[in-house]
Amino acid sequence: MMSPVYRILCAWCFLSLALRAPAQIQPVIAIDPAVVTNCSTAGLGQATILWNYTGPGPVVVHVNSAGGPAMTGLSGPSGSAATGSWVTDGMVFVLTNSSGQQLGSAIARVACNPAGEVVPAALTTAPYFPLQVGDEWLYLYNSRAGTGQYRLRRITEAEIIGNTLWFVLEESASGSSTPLSDTLYRNDDLGRIYQMTSQDGEQLWLDPTTHPDPSATLTIVAGPTIATTPAGQFSNAINFSSFSGLTQENGAFARGVGLVSSSSQLIAGSSGGFDESYALVYARIDGNLVFANPGSAIELSADAASFDVTNQLAPNCALPCYFAACGLVPPAPDPPGTYKPCFGARVYLGQSSTAAMSIDLDLLDNMNNSLYHTTAAAQAIVEQQIHLYSAPNQPFPPGSYQLRAKTADGRTATVPIVVQ
Repeated sequence: MMSPVYRILCAWCFLSLALRAPAQIQPVIAIDPAVVTNCSTAGLGQATILWNYTGPGPVVVHVNSAGGPAMTGLSGPSGSAATGSWVTDGMVFVLTNSSGQQLGSAIARVACNPAGEVVPAALTTAPYFPLQVGDEWLYLYNSRAGTGQYRLRRITEAEIIGNTLWFVLEESASGSSTPLSDTLYRNDDLGRIYQMTSQDGEQLWLDPTTHPDPSATLTIVAGPTIATTPAGQFSNAINFSSFSGLTQENGAFARGVGLVSSSSQLIAGSSGGFDESYALVYARIDGNLVFANPGSAIELSADAASFDVTNQLAPNCALPCYFAACGLVPPAPDPPGTYKPCFGARVYLGQSSTAAMSIDLDLLDNMNNSLYHTTAAAQAIVEQQIHLYSAPNQPFPPGSYQLRAKTADGRTATVPIVVQ
């Protein structure tokens, strides 16, 4: 099914490897990811700037030029900093010393994916194989070697080849950090999917258009149709078939989701018969669309795993006075200097009706006492602010905590939170 290609190194991996090379080729600043594909609606990207200068500090990261706006203050010779959603293609990041002498520079590559990004309202017209860094699919996997196993497929990174944006799909056995294979894919504005292999180069892989190209690797045999999997039922699906060597494969893709099922047979006389099968258990698309069994799916995440309230580095949710007449109309602003540390939490539920349901979020101490509680109406995606203070200017003491989300039907998820 998938042919191996050379692994693409992330920007930090490249920086780490290059720093072991001779001094004259050492890069001192890099951008991660190397190609930014997850963009805001304005077409702007977000990235992490990494630097590692072998000389003494302090150093400063500037934008556009050595004399341009400072992105960071005086920092140590090694470190990293995240940008906001304001990075443009070709934007230059420059590392200087405290005197303004340029030590190195890196150029951002921003390629907003025009065809692969999926939002809930666009599912009816989304591609049958969405491609975005971070998209992932978990499958129940059966084969001749074993049953009841799981395979994880994930878009790990992107690369520009010949001015064309390609995405790396990595497959691994669930729970293993060692990939079984890497394959490059891209899509076009018509929703056609192309595959890059080390042997044959670029090939049309899937053509779901009204008049599909017969040269495509996968042949559409039916659709639209209904596909039923452990992750739920998908009404806007297409069935495909392919034949390669001695292997016959049949399966289905769903709009906005990707491959939802496949089964392969070996056509080899007495040794022929069932080879392997994939059935979708869970998918997360575009960072927030979750498809999973509605009876058990819940996923919880927080803005970070650690928050420094002692030095007031955690986000401040105090309401400042934004305009001249503030205070005359509600809500009343907080007094100047007020510190209310907080962070954002997100709960993802399965693809199901959430009518009349609710989600309780609690911040628990090490005795399982709830220090902060809030309730939200259940939706497919719930975003909620979590307080890290008992009263204004009284943050919770440093220590280990747990954030817990619990639905009205008993589903529960927790994540550890460290307060410094």
